[in-house]
Amino acid sequence: MTPPGSHLVSVTTGHRDEKPVIPLNLPKPPPRPARAPSYPIPLRASTHAPTT
Repeated sequence: MTPPGSHLVSVTTGHRDEKPVIPLNLPKPPPRPARAPSYPIPLRASTHAPTT
């Protein structure tokens, strides 16, 4: 139980430093692409299915 805990701490510490950096930059871009693909995906799929 002690060995696994040590490894988890090492990985958690590394991820913790990278996690705050990614989420800070991702929160802004995701909202834009999420809305664009969300609409085009259902619209394109529906149009392509009946068209074909």
